Amino acid sequence: MDILLSAGFSDTDVVLGYAMVHTYLYGRYQVVLRADEEQPSDVDSNLERLLSHLPHYGGAISSLRVDTLIEGLRSRLAESG
Repeated sequence: MDILLSAGFSDTDVVLGYAMVHTYLYGRYQVVLRADEEQPSDVDSNLERLLSHLPHYGGAISSLRVDTLIEGLRSRLAESG
């Protein structure tokens, strides 16, 4: 929260930004916990094909997620300023 405040976010946007980051991190934690679980047998064929690519892009996906969060916060700050 201090980082967001020092960047110039309003109190409301600090709370919303913190909630967004916290929710993302909690969701990511849940994905990691379930990564080794067996996939359901009734997964759509398109989804099954796409999910098979995920292990190959772990670092790139994480980078994209963090970059997207940061850019969203930057955009929000620019709009409010």
